[in-house]
Amino acid sequence: MSKLLNIKNQTADSIDLLIDTEIGSYGVSAKGFISEVKNAGVKNINLTINSVGGSVFDAFAIYDFLVSPQNNFNVSVKIEGLAASAATIIALADRKKPKMTENSFFMIHNPSLLVMNFSDMEASDLREQAKEFESTADFLDSIKNRLASIYSNITGKNKAKINQMMDDETWMDAQEALSNGFISSIEKGVAIAAMADEQTLKKYGYNKASYINNKTNSEMDIKNEITELKDLVKSLFTSKKEEVSNVVTEVKILDNEEVKNKIASIESVIASHETEVNNKIQEIEELKNKLSALEDENALLKASKSEIPAAQNTANTEPQNSEKGAFAQWLIKAAQNR
Repeated sequence: MSKLLNIKNQTADSIDLLIDTEIGSYGVSAKGFISEVKNAGVKNINLTINSVGGSVFDAFAIYDFLVSPQNNFNVSVKIEGLAASAATIIALADRKKPKMTENSFFMIHNPSLLVMNFSDMEASDLREQAKEFESTADFLDSIKNRLASIYSNITGKNKAKINQMMDDETWMDAQEALSNGFISSIEKGVAIAAMADEQTLKKYGYNKASYINNKTNSEMDIKNEITELKDLVKSLFTSKKEEVSNVVTEVKILDNEEVKNKIASIESVIASHETEVNNKIQEIEELKNKLSALEDENALLKASKSEIPAAQNTANTEPQNSEKGAFAQWLIKAAQNR
């Protein structure tokens, strides 16, 4: 068995696999994955994914193997933690779309290659290198086109929209992945797994990895507080009831000191985020005021420019008007002398 492809369970007709590392030579390779499934000799594959992605070529090979009509596999995929980059392709081998736990993330982006060259180059070398880069860029475009086709077929979105999402390096939480058509359902699950920590993701060149922290911090704080409160209330209700003369002693939940403290803690968390939102609103208002002031200044500048030619026109026409007046007076006097 591959050291990096974990078999969680296997029966006569199914196998449960886990990919919790990168895709490719340093993680789960296409060769290792395909060999493992072939050796199992089963048609039902239950695959759990928590991966930052990796080699798109290994991902394509695994995807093609799983969806091939000749193999006739019944593939069920569950995302626990993260399916990013190449890992999303394998996840979509589930024809009914993968399931996803509520605290997980799904990310698509453009394919890329690491290019390094430290050698000295003359002009001719640089031109030759430019040709190679252009050829490589065309190759990456073809890979992107295939990725976009798979995403488009699964989600029903047009390729122009998918291409834009890939250009933007789009991170989606479970609800966003569901609304965008990448998954079939959301399941209760454990907190976000270690594979999806921001520092690890940035090592793989994911520019918007901070989205995870920004998205989950406030939500997870409140969810954790509410979960703890629910557990506490549940424990109070399920505690042994004392019966005295067939009268059940009622537990006054709201008078319980622990419950009061939990509620106060939740209110504090909510208040802190309200303050943050209010500060952002205030910043927006200040920017609006500055913009309004700049628009007023711009209007004044336009007005002052329009007045300058008007004054020049007036100055030019005044002598002409004066001459016309003198000529009119001469005509009147000439008529009177007649």
